[in-house]
Amino acid sequence: MSRLTFRALPDYIDFETTRKLRALAKHLINSPDYISPFPNAISIKKSGLKALVEIDSLADRVQKSLETASGKKSLTLDKVLFQFSSSSDVNQKTLPYLPHFDKRRLLKGMLYLTDVMEENGPIHFAEPISPLSIEKRRRALPVNYKERLLNCVSNEELVSRPVPILGPAGTLIIFDTNNPHHAGLIKDGFSRLSIRFDFVTRRFFTFSS
Repeated sequence: MSRLTFRALPDYIDFETTRKLRALAKHLINSPDYISPFPNAISIKKSGLKALVEIDSLADRVQKSLETASGKKSLTLDKVLFQFSSSSDVNQKTLPYLPHFDKRRLLKGMLYLTDVMEENGPIHFAEPISPLSIEKRRRALPVNYKERLLNCVSNEELVSRPVPILGPAGTLIIFDTNNPHHAGLIKDGFSRLSIRFDFVTRRFFTFSS
């Protein structure tokens, strides 16, 4: 079975569709009708997409792309996250700015609605030397794993250092959250707007070491 690590798909949506989705995302993020625990972001479950036909349709397309890339069928949409990120003072020695894997394993599609260069804080990815080791660690994570940084990955565990995934607006990035990744730092005066589609699976992949 094929294994999805991470992959960038440029020109996933055309210019006009990108423009419309960018306006929609800004409207939703600033709308009082949506409440979210995330700053400058809103999270919508599958049931909440009924009134957002264009997003519901796009989620179906992203799902098919993930299923094709991963070889895993029958994914289920968990949520859609609309997020606006701008420069701020952050501690680079904490999550999510350190290479890590997620406790809850998902297959995700992140769609850039604005051009993302180094200054815009792109997501970074690296391939692990032993995917099986990552999976074993994930399954054993305790409740306080974040405080202890137990899901972080050292450079010695990586094939090479994390690389930023750059791309113009309309680029889709698909990935397995077991793949080491970290957030990028946004420079002063720059920002990033994106939509993220999170999918769950009934059964995860079996890796060979």
